Amino acid sequence: MSVKIVGVIVLFLILFQQPSFTAEIRLDKSFYQPGETVYMNIAVYNGTVSKECLQSLDITVTDAAKPLCTLTNSYPVDTECIEAGEETTYSFFCDIPLNAVEGVAAAEAVITTWNGIHIMEEVFFEIGVNYPPEITVVSSPDVVNPAQFYSLTFSVTDNFGVEDLVSADVVLHHEVISEKSERGRYQFSWETPDLYTVWNADSPISVEASLQTNEITWTIHFSLSEVAAPGEWGLDIEVYDTRHQHHHMMEHFTVTKYLSFHIADGTRASGARINFGRASPGEELPRVTLTLAVTSNSPVNVFVEGSDLYSPEGAALPVGIFYAEASSDIVQLSSSRQGLYLEYAQRNGFSKEAVIRIVFWGKLPEVLEAGTYSGIWYIVVEAV
Repeated sequence: MSVKIVGVIVLFLILFQQPSFTAEIRLDKSFYQPGETVYMNIAVYNGTVSKECLQSLDITVTDAAKPLCTLTNSYPVDTECIEAGEETTYSFFCDIPLNAVEGVAAAEAVITTWNGIHIMEEVFFEIGVNYPPEITVVSSPDVVNPAQFYSLTFSVTDNFGVEDLVSADVVLHHEVISEKSERGRYQFSWETPDLYTVWNADSPISVEASLQTNEITWTIHFSLSEVAAPGEWGLDIEVYDTRHQHHHMMEHFTVTKYLSFHIADGTRASGARINFGRASPGEELPRVTLTLAVTSNSPVNVFVEGSDLYSPEGAALPVGIFYAEASSDIVQLSSSRQGLYLEYAQRNGFSKEAVIRIVFWGKLPEVLEAGTYSGIWYIVVEAV
C-alpha cells in the first residue's frame, strides 16, 4: 500500500511600505488667458528616513499643441537638500504667450535627487479667452406713470456660463437729480451667491429669472413713487463676471406728471361741505377750515372759484362777500379762479399727502332775506 503525501506550501507576501519622496504642483488658479502669467509652487516633501539632495528640478508648461515654458534648475552635490520629514517649496512662473492654443494645458515637474530618486508630477489647467458678459434689453417702458407697475426684461450672455456672473445692477435715475431718493434715483442689485430672483432694492420689486447654459433672462417688475420727478430718466444696466469684466447698457424713458388730492377728513373724498351755521344780517361768519392732502411730483397751483349762494326762495348772497385764506394770503371769492398757492411744492418741497389748509369766511350784508343759502364752490389743484 502506497501513501501519497501532498505538501502544501503557503507563500506569504509581505509588503513593506517604503518611505516616500513626493512633489505637488500648486497653481494660483485653474484658468488663464493668453498674456497672463501662471504662478506655480512646487512643494517637495521628503518622507524618507534620511536627507535627500536635489540634483535637478525641471518644469515644463505646454498648451494643447506645444511647449510654452521650459525651466531647468541643476544643483551641485549637497547644495539643495531636504531633511527627512521636511517640505520645501520652490516657486516658478510662466508667461503664457498671446498665440497659446486654447484648451487643456499642463504643467509638469521632474525631480531627480543625487541618491537616484526620480519622480514626475503633472497638473492640468485651462487656457482660453473669457469674453465679457453681454447685455441685451428685451423690453423696457418708454413712458412711466408714477405709482404704476412696469416690467423691464433683459438677458445676459456669458461664454463661460451663467455661473460666471457675480453681480448685476439696474439703476433708474433722473437726468438732473443725482441723489438716491424717491424723487430721482432707484437701484436694484443682485450678487452671487444669492438666488437669481433675490435682489436688493430700495423700493418694492419682484423678479423672475429664466436660465439657459450661457444665458439668463431677468424680468424686474417695478414702480416709481408718486413723487418721482417728471422728465427724462436714464435706465442703466451693468453686469460683472468673475474676472471683473463687465458690460454696461443705457436706455431712456420719460416719467409723466402725477397729481392726486383729497379732503383730509378721513373720508378721502373729493368734495366737502362748508357749513357756516346760523348768522344774522351784518354779522361776520365763523371761519371754516378745509384741509387738502396733495401728492404731486411737480409744482402745483391751488385756486379757489366761487359763485353766488341762493335760497330756495330765490334770494341771493353775492360771492364777493366771501374770502379764502391760505397761510398769509387772502383772496376775495369771485366766479373766476383766484390763486391761493402758486408752485406750492416747488416752495415747500415734494412729499406725499402734503397738507394745505384753506380757511373760508365772510360777512353778511346788513339787509338780507332770511333763508338757507347754498351753492357750489371749487378748489382747483393743477400740476405745472
